[in-house]
Amino acid sequence: MRSSQIDIYINAILSGITNELSGILSPDIEAVSPTSPMILTDMTNITTGLGLVSKIVQGLKLVRIYQASENWHLTVFTGNIDGDIISFSDQLHINDSSLIDRLEIFLWPTSIAGKFSIAISDFLKNIPTSPNP
Repeated sequence: MRSSQIDIYINAILSGITNELSGILSPDIEAVSPTSPMILTDMTNITTGLGLVSKIVQGLKLVRIYQASENWHLTVFTGNIDGDIISFSDQLHINDSSLIDRLEIFLWPTSIAGKFSIAISDFLKNIPTSPNP
């Protein structure tokens, strides 16, 4: 049986609305993306990065969900960036507290991963920042 955390995760990726992610991600989450230079160092970077996927990838859709043993899950998404097909496989582990404590994001083809990173950087540059008080 699929956990509700996986459904919340999927909805956040597809919609770009990430406010519910903080309720399902462990404060001690380990997140890595070996095929992308996305910065996944803390909760803010993780939720921001995940929220940008639907804004950058056109035609984003969920392709498949797999459930493995020991609370591991795999979600596979696909879409395109400027006409180039890109796919994401997100491996998630849910701990005994029902929180996602491990997230491994793989993008392919890796040649498009760089294009994705540039698109994220460009998107972040266009977000207005408020001056420090």
